[in-house]
Amino acid sequence: MSGDRDNVLTKFLTTVSVALWTGVIFLPLVILFAQAIYPNADLKISNHVFTSIFRSFVLASVIAAAAVLLGWIPGRLLGTCRARKDLLLLLLLMPLVLPRYVLYYAWMLLLSPTTRLGAYLSGKAELARFVGSFSSSSVLILWYWPLAALLLAQGWRNIDRQIWDCASLDADGFQMFKKITLPLLARPLLLAFSVCFALSLSEFATFHLAGIQTIGTELAVLYQLTGSESYLARAAWPVSVVALILAILLGKSSRSWMLHSAVGTIKFESQKLRWIVLIILIGISLIVPLLLLISNMTDVQVFKQFIKLHLDGLGWSLIIAAAAAGMAQAMVRGTRSRRL
Repeated sequence: MSGDRDNVLTKFLTTVSVALWTGVIFLPLVILFAQAIYPNADLKISNHVFTSIFRSFVLASVIAAAAVLLGWIPGRLLGTCRARKDLLLLLLLMPLVLPRYVLYYAWMLLLSPTTRLGAYLSGKAELARFVGSFSSSSVLILWYWPLAALLLAQGWRNIDRQIWDCASLDADGFQMFKKITLPLLARPLLLAFSVCFALSLSEFATFHLAGIQTIGTELAVLYQLTGSESYLARAAWPVSVVALILAILLGKSSRSWMLHSAVGTIKFESQKLRWIVLIILIGISLIVPLLLLISNMTDVQVFKQFIKLHLDGLGWSLIIAAAAAGMAQAMVRGTRSRRL
C-alpha cells in the first residue's frame, strides 16, 4: 500500500511540476518565438541596436566575472565552515535586501552637485559619463556577488574530503588550486557566471538611471514607440539566440550536476581572513549605502511617504514572492521525486 501511495504521489508531483513549467516558462517562450517569426509588421533593426547589444554583452560579462571573483571567498567560507552556517547564510542574503536601483541611488549621493566630487565632474562630461558607467556596473557587481557565492558554496560542499586530503599531500597551494580546485569547481563556476551574466543582461533600471544605452533601454524605447511585444521579440533575437545556446549547454551539463553525498566535506582550521573579507564586502554592499541614505535624510517624513506610496507594491511583491517560491518548490519536488 505504501508503495502504491508513493507512486501516486510521485506521479502527482511530476504532473504538477510539468504543468507549472509548461504554463510559466515554456508557453510564454513559444508565444514570443511565434511573435518574432510572424510579427504584425516588418521591423528594420538599425545598427544602433546591434551596438547596444554588443555593449550589453560586454557589460554583462564584466559584471558576471567580477561577481564570481568577489563571491569566491564568501562561497568557500559558506561551503567549508564548521559552525555558524545559519549566520553566514543570513549575512550573504542581507545585501540582496536593497533593490539595485536603491543601491545605485545611494552611491550616487556621493556624486551629487552639492558635493566636491559632483561639482568637479559637472564640468567634465566625458569623465562624468565614465564614472556613471563604472558606478552602475559596480552596483550590479555588489548586488550579484552573494548569488555567485551561494552557487560556489554548493560546489565546495560537493568536493569529497578524501580526494582533497590525498591531493594536498603531494601538491602545494598553487598546484592544489590549479589541478584540483579549479577542475572540481569548473561547473559551479560556469553556473555562477551564467546566472550573473543572464541577470546582468536583463538589467534595465540601473543602466537606465545611469544613462547607459543597453539592449534593455533600447527595447524599452521601442516598446514606448510601438506598444507591440512582437517588435520586442524580433528586435531581441540576438539575445535570444545566445540565451538558447547557453541553456542547451547548461542543460546537457546538468545531468552530471546531480548532488552526490561526498565522503565528508572539506574543513579549514583557520577562516579568520575569509570572515574579514566577507565583513568588508557586506560593509561595502549594504552598510555604507544604508549610512549614505540615512545621512541624507532630513526628517522621518520621507519614510512615511515611502510606506504610503509603496505599501500596495510591497504587499503584491510579498504575494508574488510567496507564489514564485511555491511554484519553484513544486517543480523541484516533482523533478526530484521523478529521479528517485
